[in-house]
Amino acid sequence: MAGHTRTVATGQTRRTTSGKSRRVRQHHPAGETEQHRRQKEHQGARSLALDRIARARDPLTQLTAAMGYVRSARAKYHGDADITALVQAVIDTGDRIYTHGSRKKTR
Repeated sequence: MAGHTRTVATGQTRRTTSGKSRRVRQHHPAGETEQHRRQKEHQGARSLALDRIARARDPLTQLTAAMGYVRSARAKYHGDADITALVQAVIDTGDRIYTHGSRKKTR
């Protein structure tokens, strides 16, 4: 269910005094709440990024969507070594395009 980061559905239902049906939920075990919140956050951000990448036709627009995903993760968590490796990979890709790519025709 959306918004329930501290509890999980048990699969059972109960009736309220007014006769409404409610799902029974239980709290995550100690220590699992943070892990579940991070997992839910990650799945949502990744899904959004993959949707944006799938909709984009231009490779540079896809790269922009992927970078937005990385920026979102970096805003919430530390990961400087991963960012440094990503920057180096982008630079290496640019070098390969310059050295092995075919020249575009000018107008």
